[in-house]
Parts: sequence; C-alpha cells; structure tokens
Amino acid sequence: MGGAKRDPLLFRIANNYIFGTHSRCHDNPMPRTPARRIKLHKIRGAQCFLIPPAFSIRGDHAFVRKQGARLIIEPARPPSLLALLATLPPLNEDVPEIPDPPPRPASL
Repeated sequence: MGGAKRDPLLFRIANNYIFGTHSRCHDNPMPRTPARRIKLHKIRGAQCFLIPPAFSIRGDHAFVRKQGARLIIEPARPPSLLALLATLPPLNEDVPEIPDPPPRPASL
C-alpha cells in the first residue's frame, strides 16, 4: 500500500459522510455527536438510563417518542405566557374605566 499519502482532512470528511456524522448528512442541520453505549436499568418495571453529560439537555422535562427502532428524547419548551394565562381563573372584579383622551395636535 505505499506511495501516495492520505490527506487527513479529506479522509476525515469522507469518514463523516460514510458514518453519518457530517452536519449535512441525512438533511440534519445540526452536527451529530457520536453514539455512546449506555446501560439500561429497571425500576419498578420501567426502563431507565442515565444521560451522559455530553448529551445533557436544558430544563426539568422532556418529550420521548419512538420512531421505528429509535428512541428520541427532546427538551420540553416552557409553556408560553398565553398558555399560562389560560390556566388562571377569571377575575370577578369590576375594572375601572381608564380615561383615554384623544392625542394633542403636534406640529412637525
């Protein structure tokens, strides 16, 4: 196998496309982190696992779904302000009328 030297950058790019870690591979806009093998545990009949620090997500809640043989975990976004306001009970008070006079004329 001698003779020609391998270009390390070209070799790395080819490897990324072959193994699916390139950011444009599979129409994925985000770079992919290499997969890690983890241990599954059983607690009261439910399966669980520890998320490695490299895969940690923000927040206290997440959504989990199954897509074929893949298990996908996505961070849950906090509820919007409108969603929060919809959970509040209605106000049973009379709100006073606020005077709204027309604007004064202005010279430009």
